[in-house]
Formats: sequence, C-alpha cells, structure tokens
Amino acid sequence: MAAWSGQSREKVLGYRIFIWSIKNLGLRFAYFLLIFVSAYFVFASRSAFRAMFYFFHSRLRFSRTRTLISIFRNYYVFGQTIIDKAVVFAGFQHRLQFRLEGQEHLRQMKNGGILISGHIGNYEIGGQTLDFLDKRINIVVFDAEKEAIKKLYVRTGDPA
Repeated sequence: MAAWSGQSREKVLGYRIFIWSIKNLGLRFAYFLLIFVSAYFVFASRSAFRAMFYFFHSRLRFSRTRTLISIFRNYYVFGQTIIDKAVVFAGFQHRLQFRLEGQEHLRQMKNGGILISGHIGNYEIGGQTLDFLDKRINIVVFDAEKEAIKKLYVRTGDPA
C-alpha cells in the first residue's frame, strides 16, 4: 500500500478557482462545480478508484451501479469538506449553517481536555469556530500541506 505524504493532491489553481467561485458566484455554484471535479477524480485516480471499488463492491456487496454512485459520492462529500474549510478560512462562515454538538461538555472543561477528530478539516474549522469558549485551545496536527495552498487560507474578509 502506498504511503500518504500528508499533502493534498489538488493543485493550487483548483483551490483558487473554488475560492473565487465562493466569493463571486456563491457557495451553491462551488458545490455545482464540484460535481464535475468529483467526476474527474473518479476517472483520474486509478489506485484510489480500485481501492474504493473493492471496498464498496467486494466488502459491502454493493451492485456495480451502487458502487460507482458511492465512489462518486465519496469524492463529492470529501470535496464539500474542503470547500467548507475554505469558506471558514476565507472568513465567510456566515454562508454556512452548522450545529455544534456537545458544546456543553466543552464549556464545563476547567483544566483542558482532548478533542479527537477525523481528518476532514475538523481541526482547522474547530480552531476558527470555537472562539465562543473563551478558553485557550491548542491543536496538534500533522502539517505537511503545500505552502501555496496554506497561503490561500489566509482570512480575507467577505467583500459582500
């Protein structure tokens, strides 16, 4: 099995297109554009496709049609998390609706705690959205993302 480098496979141009789309055409257009990007990745990433096909078809016993739909949906939902992360980092969180579950536990923390999260941008968004706690928050993360992509996530404010 190939090792993951910790870096996005996407190019900086792709991120710029999505950030521009969010700013100028709206979040719904960015999600619409993601349909085509997701379809591209279904066909362009052979090793990932094979692994997902094996999982959905051989392990979960999905039909071929349901497997292909599930692979596409996997790329689409992952793409949505990347777009949502860009929305928060660009300072447009008012364009998203989200619900913080379990925040009462966070408010009750006196000496700290540990938050465990999946790798889909939760720690980045958490760092931007947990300001309401009025507590110091430290985040430990493997940070190997490309510098050019990280620079795109500088908060720019919403011109709208």
